[in-house]
Amino acid sequence: MRDVRYFHLRGLEQKLIPCDISFNLKRNQPEILIRLEDIRQSGISFKPDITPSNSSSGSGSNDPSTAGHSPGPGNPQSPAPSISASLSRAGTVAYARPYTDDHANTNILILEVSSTESTTLHFPASAPKPTPETPLSLELRATFHSNTMARITSLFSVIASKMGLPATQPLGLMMLASGGGVATQPISPANSGVSDRRVRIRISPDCYIEMDKTPVELGVDRESGRLGIKRINAERRMKRVKVSEKGYEYDGDAEVGVSEWVWGGAKKTESQMQNEAGGEEEEVSDEWIVKRAHWRLRVEPVDGDGARMQVVLCGVRIEGYAAERSRNRERGFLGA
Repeated sequence: MRDVRYFHLRGLEQKLIPCDISFNLKRNQPEILIRLEDIRQSGISFKPDITPSNSSSGSGSNDPSTAGHSPGPGNPQSPAPSISASLSRAGTVAYARPYTDDHANTNILILEVSSTESTTLHFPASAPKPTPETPLSLELRATFHSNTMARITSLFSVIASKMGLPATQPLGLMMLASGGGVATQPISPANSGVSDRRVRIRISPDCYIEMDKTPVELGVDRESGRLGIKRINAERRMKRVKVSEKGYEYDGDAEVGVSEWVWGGAKKTESQMQNEAGGEEEEVSDEWIVKRAHWRLRVEPVDGDGARMQVVLCGVRIEGYAAERSRNRERGFLGA
């Protein structure tokens, strides 16, 4: 790779960069998984959602879970033009590796952020209840650190530029090495034109989450009606067999083990526990550290305001820890 970059063999460099291109049958769209540090601004494009009015088949949808459709692997589609006409329209960020033949069928971007402990997820102090618009979707905020924050800020600025949106800090990903463009404004997603200081995060049931080396999932508690994240117990749906005079029967109501809520759901908040103990109410939010994650990038209006757009990182796969004990458990001994 060093030799390729020394001789400026850009096409060969792009073919050597680790990536995974596949076709997602569930979403009916091609996808490319690539690391944040390997993104190049010339390959980024914006694909507006297909609406029923402009879809000949009538199968298009502007739902976030089905955005960015493609006709299929047999019908390649050229990249959607990044023009100002896409303003005030929700869509998905796509990517095609420059100097390759990827432009024959632009793929939906799945961004891998694998820098060690560079992302912090901020959970609200009180778990919300599902709404008719988002029956099972959790909205969070995230803070990025170190070089990851600079690259995320640069990526968001490029997306804003491709869409014709104003940005207070028009960075390019190729400027990070020299530091160009960062003298007048601090490096922050808030200066990209499509985000606040804390980046908006969306977690859906399709997202695979592993916290503290344990798989967890998004759910709703029946009693409290609140959204939450609970540990997955693989045996909780096993049916116990009981013997009766009629023979063998399955006890469908019995469950072996009960899932434990790690946030929200039936778990009491800090303020609730302080109120029960007679203390003063204090809103305390949880923070989880993300070790590595895959994100799908959506661009949507801010609170229905078409004049402002922002990037939403939709979780695909997230791995991290909520307790420092899990981090200390993985710390090795020198010389071992």
